[in-house]
Amino acid sequence: MARVLLVGCGCRGGELAKALLERGHAVRGTTRDESRFEAIAAAGAEAALADPDRLMTLMPHVEGVSVLCWLMGSASPLARMSVLVGMVPHLSYCRVIPRL
Repeated sequence: MARVLLVGCGCRGGELAKALLERGHAVRGTTRDESRFEAIAAAGAEAALADPDRLMTLMPHVEGVSVLCWLMGSASPLARMSVLVGMVPHLSYCRVIPRL
């Protein structure tokens, strides 16, 4: 079982959270807006307040996480994630690219 952090737990993140939970994984989803906590919890994930444009706000939520999925559509997530993964050596990283 993996402990997964979904950075950007909106519509796609909620669906991914449900699928991961069905497979027995523990899931934590981030949002910039506390009003989204209820929707994240409804998907079965633990809600966490963090801003992906401010990496240090993610750090408290990385503890115990083995896989990080970056679901944000920002222009340079790889650069940000290489910094974060460098700070947390045991962390794996995946980038989910939406289908258009």
